[in-house]
Amino acid sequence: MTLADLLARHRQQRRADASAERAVIVKASQDAFGRVPTEDEVRSLSGVGIYVDLMQRHLQWRAGHPAEYQQAMHRAYWLLLKRDAYAVEIEYWTRQPALSFALLVGCLEDWARRNRPGLMATAGVASVSVNSPYLATVRLSAGVAAEARAAAGLVHDGDAATSLALGRTVVAPGATRVASVGGITFVAAGAPDLALAKGNQ
Repeated sequence: MTLADLLARHRQQRRADASAERAVIVKASQDAFGRVPTEDEVRSLSGVGIYVDLMQRHLQWRAGHPAEYQQAMHRAYWLLLKRDAYAVEIEYWTRQPALSFALLVGCLEDWARRNRPGLMATAGVASVSVNSPYLATVRLSAGVAAEARAAAGLVHDGDAATSLALGRTVVAPGATRVASVGGITFVAAGAPDLALAKGNQ
């Protein structure tokens, strides 16, 4: 089966299983915003689709709600650095396409690892490692990654060749400008225990 066929089958299976649908809605909200959804949010998201559909919807919504994005930034900084994001860091992340909370944490973790000791304000290219403990990742070949992007409705920022040259090989909603450390091609979501991390409730 193609990945498009598998995703179509997954959508059908999820619609038939209310508990699985709820679990996906909760996980997508945790990965997108760094918090659990309210019961009203869970009800409003019923029938929207699978994880990738929910994540894209969340990121589109958040692009028009900068205050919510700033809250996700502060949650990420508290999780990694035990402080709020500085004003200059909020400006840094706001200049880029909106990231999910999970990818934001992954990028922040990579930046902090590369710049210790003496961390100042976040700067440079947003990048994430396939080995980030905050992400669940699976390595993909370039061909499978292209098929996955097409099946999930994810697009490159510009053309595929330029994205590859810049190391933008992460397959995930909102990852169009995120570089992969080492140029490794992989699909990413929030780690299963990301919601349990201190300060992430």
